[in-house]
Amino acid sequence: MRKIFIALATFAGLAASVSAHAGAYTPATSVTYDTIGRQFTITDNGPDTVYVAPGQSFTLTGNWSIGTVDTSYCPDCIIQLYLAGVSPLAGQSNLYSSGIQNNNQASGTYALTLTAPTSLGTYYAGGTSTLDYQYDPVSGGANAAGLVNYQINVPEPGSLALLGTGLVLLGFAIRRRRNTGI
Repeated sequence: MRKIFIALATFAGLAASVSAHAGAYTPATSVTYDTIGRQFTITDNGPDTVYVAPGQSFTLTGNWSIGTVDTSYCPDCIIQLYLAGVSPLAGQSNLYSSGIQNNNQASGTYALTLTAPTSLGTYYAGGTSTLDYQYDPVSGGANAAGLVNYQINVPEPGSLALLGTGLVLLGFAIRRRRNTGI
């Protein structure tokens, strides 16, 4: 019985650890960002929630497209559109760089390879933009509804060890209970 209590306490501690790191954004497979005279949509090819080990490299893939164009904001400006990690997750995929013009629609694909941070946490990647003549290092952001394209979860190695230990102890307790007929 004591082992079952220890296993349940371990699970409760793990659940408290996970809830303490709840994220600020909601991931969605397809997100439309209103930015600098354009609406651009990023659509993921895979899941919008990704689980990776600390320091592991992983690739996000999908499609992007530019919809409505409002040239009144900044006629003849050069705009860059990106899929980028939200700080502190670094990395970006450069999607589009051109002038803002009426009916200037475009689309394409992306493949963004990132390396997961080595510390526990929930990280995000989303669309963002700049007005410049070149691609710049940027950090992604959420749209008005708080949506981002990806949530990247990096579990703490110690939490995984606690979870494994709890499962092993629970298994031994169940096995002992069956063998002793209690």
